[in-house]
Amino acid sequence: KGGVTSTSAATVTATLDTAANIGTQIGAAQGVSVGFVVDNSAGSNIVTVAVAAGITAVTAVVTGSDTLTVAAGAVGEFNLYFSGASTAKLSRKV
Repeated sequence: KGGVTSTSAATVTATLDTAANIGTQIGAAQGVSVGFVVDNSAGSNIVTVAVAAGITAVTAVVTGSDTLTVAAGAVGEFNLYFSGASTAKLSRKV
């Protein structure tokens, strides 16, 4: 697991690399997933996770958890699931 930590008073956008680049780095193929955390517990503004080419944000099963923003003072847990070597779906778990 990896993560992003923010302590900023300003709004932050954390843009993921492309699915192809991430997939190459981790040797991804269909069925591979990787989790990461956005820790904004010490931040005083929101952090938004932005997707790049080949990544699609999906609506989660849990109501209200499909947002890619993490509120000030909160922590968000995400999962990036590869449907192929250069395509992935991003969902928020918590």
